[in-house]
Amino acid sequence: MRAKVVPLPAALQFRRMNDSGATNTAEVVSGRQQPQVKLPLQQVCILWLLFFLICLGLGYPTLKRYDPARAEGLTDAIVYRQMVLGSLGPRPHAEVFAGRILVPGTAQIFYRTIGARIRSVDPITLSLLLAASIFCAMTGVLLVMISRHLTGNAGVALFAAVLYLISFAVPNFQLAGLIDSGESLFMLALASLLLLRRWWLLPLCGIGGALAKETFVPFAAIFAMTWWIVEERHAARRFVTLGWIAFMILLSVATLIAVRSVLFGHIVWPWQIAAALNAGTGFLSSLVRCLSDRSFWYVFIWLLPLGILGVRSVPRAWRWPAATTCLCALLLGAYNDMGGTVARPIFNIAGAMLSFSVAVLLTRMLAAKQVAT
Repeated sequence: MRAKVVPLPAALQFRRMNDSGATNTAEVVSGRQQPQVKLPLQQVCILWLLFFLICLGLGYPTLKRYDPARAEGLTDAIVYRQMVLGSLGPRPHAEVFAGRILVPGTAQIFYRTIGARIRSVDPITLSLLLAASIFCAMTGVLLVMISRHLTGNAGVALFAAVLYLISFAVPNFQLAGLIDSGESLFMLALASLLLLRRWWLLPLCGIGGALAKETFVPFAAIFAMTWWIVEERHAARRFVTLGWIAFMILLSVATLIAVRSVLFGHIVWPWQIAAALNAGTGFLSSLVRCLSDRSFWYVFIWLLPLGILGVRSVPRAWRWPAATTCLCALLLGAYNDMGGTVARPIFNIAGAMLSFSVAVLLTRMLAAKQVAT
């Protein structure tokens, strides 16, 4: 007689998959094992379309419920609306905002294509929503790919992407007339390229991030250098990877200078941009305002504590660079006296990582409870 094969319960199957994924994560990140999980192009397109439509739904209130340009903490949306129209009206620090051309430039394409045909909603707001949804959906797909690469579990990967998209910052900042969706995408792309050891793509990431927002340049430099110190400084090819990182930083700085120099007709140096951002207030008092403002905790009220609880599931080659760069963003926020809006750049840096951490934590917790039951 043949022995009857009894399948393992789903919870035990997940634990085995998760344990094997956790075991292989260190090998994958350190380069001893090549990634084995790849998404076919058809699945990537389906996921992107799904996330794009979800983002349109999350951003729908900006079309019918409220005007982002008049909402607290979203006044920068006025500048981006002007950029979609092709002009930048009189405003302090115009040299800073004018170089953030990635998302407004994409929105301008939509506005020139469909703007004259739209009557039921504001065409500028719709164009910005379409552009931001494109980049948010791309971030979601990239998070699915890197999460599946690290865990080998499609369920965890999808859960991480959904947590990212429904977190406070995405519908209330990135899909509300602002341009943070571009910086978030390229910060996650930078982390993915370093984890997957795709050095030759780092320069392209540097150019794209600099077109999205000027703060990407120092953030990317700190993130990449921290990664190199944590993961690569004793490797045999450490100077090769350091060279690619230096090339990325050089190209991002050159892009920053070139875009603003073309727009204003004279060279705009990075330190001039930094000086324009200085609020001239007391640093310590500004730092306290950043952390005590309630709008900061709207973003991280559940994402930060749960993400910290599950942070051991995140490779150190991701968590340490993210932590160092978040500290830099906090200090820069105090320098600029950003108040609670400092949560925006911090989320751009660590939002995807924290979503991944929470997804792994909750999935393991539920699986362990099912096994105990």
